[in-house]
Amino acid sequence: MWLGLFCTYWVNDIVQLYATAAIIGIGMGILVNAASVIITFYFIKRFNVANAVTYAGRGTGMIAIPPLFQLLLDSYGWRGAFLVTSAIMANVILCGVLFRPRQFGLALNTTESTTSSQEELRQQPSGEKDNGTDGDDYTDGRTGEVTDEPDTSTAVPVRYVETSTGDKTEYISLQYSNRSGRVVKLLKGLSGEIGLNIMRKSFRFSLSCAIQLLYCCGFVAFPMFLIPRAQTIGVAPSSAASLMSILGIGSLIGSLGNALMIGWRISAEHVIAICAGLAGIACLLVTADGYAYLAVASFIYGFASGAFFAISIVLCRSFVGVQHFALGVGLMNVFIGTGYLIGPVIAGWIFDATRSYVAVFYMLTGVHFTCALKCLLLPLLKRIEPGLDPKVSDE
Repeated sequence: MWLGLFCTYWVNDIVQLYATAAIIGIGMGILVNAASVIITFYFIKRFNVANAVTYAGRGTGMIAIPPLFQLLLDSYGWRGAFLVTSAIMANVILCGVLFRPRQFGLALNTTESTTSSQEELRQQPSGEKDNGTDGDDYTDGRTGEVTDEPDTSTAVPVRYVETSTGDKTEYISLQYSNRSGRVVKLLKGLSGEIGLNIMRKSFRFSLSCAIQLLYCCGFVAFPMFLIPRAQTIGVAPSSAASLMSILGIGSLIGSLGNALMIGWRISAEHVIAICAGLAGIACLLVTADGYAYLAVASFIYGFASGAFFAISIVLCRSFVGVQHFALGVGLMNVFIGTGYLIGPVIAGWIFDATRSYVAVFYMLTGVHFTCALKCLLLPLLKRIEPGLDPKVSDE
């Protein structure tokens, strides 16, 4: 991430800017994923509070960065602004050095592996050998003779079918080194590595990823079209820019307050549905004329989004467990990034077709209300999903 910001100082065309922006995005994705996983392994019982404090940093940045970056632009130009910002981001490298792995995850994996091996040994029949033979014949790779013992150099398991033609008996070998079986095994291993088995076993996690994609389509488009919408109704540029700071204040309060909301004997699934609904109401308020409406909408949207993203991590941990949390967060971030990618494109296409910012925010209202309805399905899916049987809980 620091490298992308630093290299932006020397870009001369839009293609180079695309490349540096891609580097920034990759670094940001790795940073967010690693930080979320580290918080999970260090805070087992107080994870909700720790996660809330962590996500409060996003709101703080949304408050501080816009006026700071504007000051840098006025003082040093856009190249100098990116250079100074890269120096600020270099402090993240120092913070990353302070991260230390906890032995909890390693001990858990070692214990599970040992227990699994012992169970397999107890379940193995006493007459079965460890060499994997189950009565099959083997061909000697050097002599071609059929033997009962495998040739360790070129052992290939084969089966034989006896055929008789007149007084001559022949044996036809049927090798079962099935290539299709290997392909299936390879695909299963690949699906396990990229986390598709998690989505197959946890329907709630799959739906949560779809909700994240849909919500992020609106989340990235809201601030992008908020300031132009304010300017179309006669709001001064400085006052329009202050809406982003109001958005950040709401995000900070929402991030810190999500743990309190969950503690009010309301399930996290219902809280996240309420947050998505509030975001839809905020988008609807933007369609009204008046700076006061826009300011209230910015605060509500920031509050709802700050709580939404913080609670999403809590839900991901409860859906997949600590053991699969790193893979689950990585998968969820893929859907979040996809929403960031297609959200502005769809919103821009609607604006080009209608030439109206009001139409864009009507669309965003529908998107967030759809997310709220989908969130209400999460408790129902718990009854029918196979489940991952998480190894570690908060208890």
